[in-house]
Amino acid sequence: MDWTDVEKKLCERAEEVCRHLLPQGKKEGAEYVCGSTAGEPGNSLKVNLAGKVGLWSDFAASKGGKTLMSLWCSVRSKDFKFCIREAKAFLGIRDDFEKRFHRQGEPSGEGKPDPASLTNVRKLTGGCGVMNFLVERRKLDPIALDAYRVGQTLDGRAVVYPYFATESDHDEEVISNQWASNQPETEIVKPSWLKFEALERKEGKKVEWTTRGPAKCLFGKNAVPLKSRELIITEGEKDALAWATYGMPAVSVPFGAKWRGQDKGRPSPNREWIDRDLPWLENFETIFVCMDMDGPGQRAAMDIINEIGPRRCRLVSLQTVTAAHSAGAAGKVFKDANDCLMAEVPVEAMRQCLADAKEFAPERVHNAMEYEQEFFEEWFTGHEEAGLQMPINFPFRVRSSELTVWSGFSGHGKTKFLNQTICCLAAQGERCCIASMETRTRTTLYHISRQAYGAAIWDKRRKPPLAEEHDQDQGARARREAAREHHERAERQARAEGWRVLRWLGERLWFYDHVGIVPWRQLLDDFRWVRRRYGVTQFVVDSLMRCGLMEDDYAGQAEFVTAFASFCMDLNVHGHLVAHRKKNERGERNFGDGDKSVVAGSEKIVANAHNVVEIWRNVLRAQKLSELEDQARVGLKKAEEAAAERKKLCALPGGKFMMRKQREGEVQDGSRMLWFLQESFQFTDFPPDHTEHRSVNYVGEEKLENQN
Repeated sequence: MDWTDVEKKLCERAEEVCRHLLPQGKKEGAEYVCGSTAGEPGNSLKVNLAGKVGLWSDFAASKGGKTLMSLWCSVRSKDFKFCIREAKAFLGIRDDFEKRFHRQGEPSGEGKPDPASLTNVRKLTGGCGVMNFLVERRKLDPIALDAYRVGQTLDGRAVVYPYFATESDHDEEVISNQWASNQPETEIVKPSWLKFEALERKEGKKVEWTTRGPAKCLFGKNAVPLKSRELIITEGEKDALAWATYGMPAVSVPFGAKWRGQDKGRPSPNREWIDRDLPWLENFETIFVCMDMDGPGQRAAMDIINEIGPRRCRLVSLQTVTAAHSAGAAGKVFKDANDCLMAEVPVEAMRQCLADAKEFAPERVHNAMEYEQEFFEEWFTGHEEAGLQMPINFPFRVRSSELTVWSGFSGHGKTKFLNQTICCLAAQGERCCIASMETRTRTTLYHISRQAYGAAIWDKRRKPPLAEEHDQDQGARARREAAREHHERAERQARAEGWRVLRWLGERLWFYDHVGIVPWRQLLDDFRWVRRRYGVTQFVVDSLMRCGLMEDDYAGQAEFVTAFASFCMDLNVHGHLVAHRKKNERGERNFGDGDKSVVAGSEKIVANAHNVVEIWRNVLRAQKLSELEDQARVGLKKAEEAAAERKKLCALPGGKFMMRKQREGEVQDGSRMLWFLQESFQFTDFPPDHTEHRSVNYVGEEKLENQN
């Protein structure tokens, strides 16, 4: 049983697990609290029992984790191997793994090789079961097996596939020497991790496992010739070895067919190895993606192509390999390259598959029948409008391959609302890049972290109490010392929360760090690299006037917006462009009427954008509130009268979100009233007396009561 299965079962009994590990703790609401991982009473250690079950933080020690297994290891102060066995015993899970894989005739137990260890491997030898399986049954060339350094476990019951994730395996001298027979073992580059495949199948399914903490990367990079300009990516290790047997360089994805959407709310699973191997992949002019010919394989293939970039990728189909190419395989449909090899499909037919591989650019014309899947998904999949949700309840969605123009007067909050939208999109699994050329990155990060957390992480105006010199009052000194300790403890806890917020943002957010003017062509080129390198899907440009365009350069503005919209459609991303609003004929700024033509600049800005929205702030309300506070301060209004008027003014909306254009949505126009929450820098569409008038903690995916 995989440890993630154990974790799921622990989460089903989360409170019972906490009481088992920390018997002196107690349940408070949706959390289990204790003094620390040492187990003493207190409330510095908190464990989630609902929502993100298993997420825990020891604020006093500034440490934490996301799983109950990590809590188990911290409480027991033991390694993972010991704790997973103890957890299985707690759950009543019988672990007979070693019994099934120990050498025949020898008892399993302590002192035997760890089946998931880098030391549980030796070279293939002629006549062994693994070699017979790979060569006799799978028809793989022993030379290819040696080049890819395929091995076997010490007991000879499983195949071992080595994976290299370090930069050293790309070094020309190392690659040229590591297979030389006269090289001592100490000079051979060690693999980063191993994948094991048992020869014996369980209920017809493969039994696989890996060494601990695999750094996901492509299999077989070490065997690909450095001067090769073409590369084949397959779904499994044996398929990569089959192509190598045919004499063509190939690699395999680490864990089979995966694609964006399998794990809702997260980026493509293939980004885990693409992020690590993209610099290596950039060495090849053409990348052939040859996944299995079934549904999951083809969905995974398209996901890989979209993430790497369709212009240099080719989709390989084995459907063109007919039965005439193989011996005794009439009517057979080949699923993968190893199937073709075992059926003795000649190398000429396999090369023809590569020659016939589908190109994705510049082909742009397609028959309607090619959109069969998209057609039925649009009509029959899901009940809500397509796209990602906004931070307010409104019939506007953020869809891929679109450009949205965010308009509004200067100071009306369009950047703040857009940053909150980015937090909301990040919480739904998007990766975002912000080019805020009007504000320093540290300021933008400060604001957006406050919005992501749903509150101020720390009030830096707080000062620790200072001891007065020559103070003889012991009671006063003791109180100041206690206050100082309380202040330091609160700051440590706030710093721990700050680290949690920063780690959350670090997984989802990138900044284009420049204040000033950036030529828009350079900006889009840099964005294109960011899309390929980090898999970013949301791009913010704040603002149009910082893209090297003059206020009256209408032709240049139209060219940029057209190019930005094309960038979004070509790379399947969403662009957010901040643009100022026109003033009315009298030069007034404090009004919210108008239509989509309110964007300042060329009319082509609106024409080429997919969506146009506007943020409007009720300046008159803000002025009246400020005057009221001043009148109360100097005594011109009584406190009771001022409080009543303030409540009445706060009930009025502080602004509006207005949709001027939505090309793909069901609704084309509309608006929503907004109220600003000062504590979190967030906007809400509910008035102060409403139960939903509160901030959202996007980091923890839970709502916090408004502190105003």
